[in-house]
Amino acid sequence: LDQLKDDELATLIAYEMSHWKSWHWPLLTVQTLITQTFLQGFWQLALWGNRQKHVIKWAVGAIATILYSVFWLMRLPSLGMSRVRTYYGDRKAAELTGNPNGLVRALSKLSFGLAASVETTGYTPILIEGLLPLMPVATDLSRQQAYGQFSLAQLFAWDTQNPLRVWMSVPDSHPPLGDRLRLIMAYAQHWKLTPEIQLAAP
Repeated sequence: LDQLKDDELATLIAYEMSHWKSWHWPLLTVQTLITQTFLQGFWQLALWGNRQKHVIKWAVGAIATILYSVFWLMRLPSLGMSRVRTYYGDRKAAELTGNPNGLVRALSKLSFGLAASVETTGYTPILIEGLLPLMPVATDLSRQQAYGQFSLAQLFAWDTQNPLRVWMSVPDSHPPLGDRLRLIMAYAQHWKLTPEIQLAAP
């Protein structure tokens, strides 16, 4: 909230509001609630196991690993729906606010802000990991170090130009952010607005 300007915050609020009009949010919410129980079980068991003696620690670690594996596998069916809803949310947020440039800045700042949080704590907080399919963006650890040193167009060029980007993002809860930003900029051009960034077509 400290990093976002008012117009950027408005686009994120519009993004979240847009999901209430579609049918996918009840399914994703229930599915996330179910997977969250396995993630919480893994987390609590792992923390408790770290304080135990060597033999117990190994046994608890094995059970915690199974719980995390179940969490990871159970979230796979919702990933396609989660990816599709982001495109819908982007379109509606840009339409409701009339500010696609603000949305581009907001999504970028949020993604890098989440990554900075993960980098600071040294691990992914459980709420970020568990609620990722419901969030506007995923953490962007791979580009975190370069943020601020390169333009957004340079940072997200891979997401629009790599021919394997769609296949490489299959296990992700969100499509490549650069791909989303390119579409949002297409809305800006269609509405005769000056695009915030220039991303080449795939």
